[in-house]
Amino acid sequence: MPDILLISTRVWESLSSQQQQWLQQAVDESVTVQRGLWKESSTRALDEIRSAGVEIIYPNIAPFREAVRPMHESYRGTAIYALIREIEEIE
Repeated sequence: MPDILLISTRVWESLSSQQQQWLQQAVDESVTVQRGLWKESSTRALDEIRSAGVEIIYPNIAPFREAVRPMHESYRGTAIYALIREIEEIE
């Protein structure tokens, strides 16, 4: 699972604006690095299991997306719906 960085509101607000800026910049830069490392790790793992003779099947995800669409729509107008949309845009 990709790494997740969390900070409490109380800790964040205890930082100076300069410290917040430094931390945010470091986080933003680390996202690119982390995604690259995650991709390399995933590719290497898939190559190893292919070499071991495992067949990898990539399912058609469209039916799954259609199946959960009503659930997603039930969150329309909420913060959760906005997060769902953000996630869909990443893929």
